[in-house]
Amino acid sequence: MRKKIMSFLFVFMIAFVVVACNKENQEIRLPVLNGLTKTEIITELNALNATYEFVDEINFNIVENTFIRYGNNLSAGMTINPSETTLLIYISVHKILLPDLAGKTEAQVAIALSNLNLTYNITYRDTLDVEEGKFIEYGGTFYIGQELQPESRVAVVIAKYPESYRSPIFISKYVANADNDKALELYNSLDVEVSLAGYKLTFYLDGAENPSNTYTFPEGTTLAAHDTLLLVHPEASFILKNKADILTDELTFIGKDYIRLLDYKDSFIDEFGLYKVYVMNFANRIMVRKETVIQSNLEFTRDEWDLYYKDYYEILDSHPTYFPETFGFLPEDLALPGGYDVPRGMVEVTYIRSHDGDTSYFEPGFMDDKRVRYVGINTPEVGEPYADAATVFLDQLLRNATKVYIQHDPYAGVHDTYNRQLGLVWADNRLANYEIVLNGFSRNFYVDPDEHFIYNGVTLNEWFRRAEASAIAQRLGIWA
Repeated sequence: MRKKIMSFLFVFMIAFVVVACNKENQEIRLPVLNGLTKTEIITELNALNATYEFVDEINFNIVENTFIRYGNNLSAGMTINPSETTLLIYISVHKILLPDLAGKTEAQVAIALSNLNLTYNITYRDTLDVEEGKFIEYGGTFYIGQELQPESRVAVVIAKYPESYRSPIFISKYVANADNDKALELYNSLDVEVSLAGYKLTFYLDGAENPSNTYTFPEGTTLAAHDTLLLVHPEASFILKNKADILTDELTFIGKDYIRLLDYKDSFIDEFGLYKVYVMNFANRIMVRKETVIQSNLEFTRDEWDLYYKDYYEILDSHPTYFPETFGFLPEDLALPGGYDVPRGMVEVTYIRSHDGDTSYFEPGFMDDKRVRYVGINTPEVGEPYADAATVFLDQLLRNATKVYIQHDPYAGVHDTYNRQLGLVWADNRLANYEIVLNGFSRNFYVDPDEHFIYNGVTLNEWFRRAEASAIAQRLGIWA
């Protein structure tokens, strides 16, 4: 008897599992839901063991809160496996909420509002904070999330750049070196990518009144947020061409030219050089827009630009570029055999005293009539204003130094007309000649047309020029 009961239970369990499996894998036919409310649809689909989600859709042709359609290209009468398919059930709603259209173009705004059965008026606002042609905000009393009635007329504000304006797209670097080493860099200071399609660079060579040649950026050209675009002549040196984003033979300028940047509507937005003026010479150097500049300028200002050595290409294709705060002597100059007797060579000495702000005595070898006259400076003579102050400054600088070096300046040579020794004097890693100018005790008289000394990508000529400009700006010493 026990065996019969056990056999019966075993057969019953198998039958139960088979029925359960068949039920789980049973396909259902999608019912007609037209005209049903959400509550009625829930009852209908639960009876079929269906899995579903509701999606609200604005549709004024269907009674509110009733069925519109199945999603995912399904329709009534189709069969599905409810264990494998989640149904999307679209329900009609008649509520219109103004959407957030930030980043949308004018055309995209029009489509979005039309789909909501809304009409609109578009006004344009001059701004540089939003890319031209993009949505700024709703006008008047309209706001994002506001509920409206069908066919309401909405005010929309779209960004527009002025006909000439300071642009977040601007010329950031300029290279006009020998042969075909020509390059021009643009920078985008915005937080979003910008299309450069239709933008133009017009070149006025040697003071020309009309453009000598023009480069137009082709369709598909973009400039990423806070990124650069480097244009280079196709016959430039390998190191320069290797950094290029665009190669163009329109870059034929020679350093005495005027360049204008236009946007896709031919609006004037930036310039380099002076129009119809060719006396300014930027040949054989790299001009770099200062890191403080975040937009273009319709009037070229030399003060907006830093000057770097002509072959310092490592700073290209990256912006902003921060000008170095200071510089020191090069170890390879200190290691030159022959010391002070060879161009650029250095010799370590002991400081004795200073005669005035531009002449000092050192041992060994730089005493009496061999005393050192500092290259590139000329401090006030004894008895003149700031003469004593210059001498005291120089004396303290040298006495506080751990090591003092005298360096041979190749252009100035080693003797002046009075047979005094000439030199660049280093107090540790500070150039005393430069410090005298920087602190306002002398004008800048340093000249080296051959640019023998390059420190942190900047010629010693430029370091001296900037030192004088800084002293003047701060009204130091003789500039007070």
